[in-house]
Amino acid sequence: MVMRQVLTERTIKLAEFENNPTALLEEADDCAIAILKHGKTAGYFVPAAMYEHLMSLLDDYELGQLVATRRTDLANAVDVSLDDL
Repeated sequence: MVMRQVLTERTIKLAEFENNPTALLEEADDCAIAILKHGKTAGYFVPAAMYEHLMSLLDDYELGQLVATRRTDLANAVDVSLDDL
């Protein structure tokens, strides 16, 4: 049996989350909370600010990967003078 790691400092039982999700929003304090079902992680509640930050980091990573790929494929490179820009 594979044990999954809980990746947050805070957890809440699914039943508690279902009873009062609005209270969880107020308590989250910009931190993710693991939602547990039968003692196992069923999902994560991630406040909007944290989600937006994670999406920004992911976008930066993907752009970095694109740059790295293009730097290795110089066959399609175009010489440009800064004066021409």
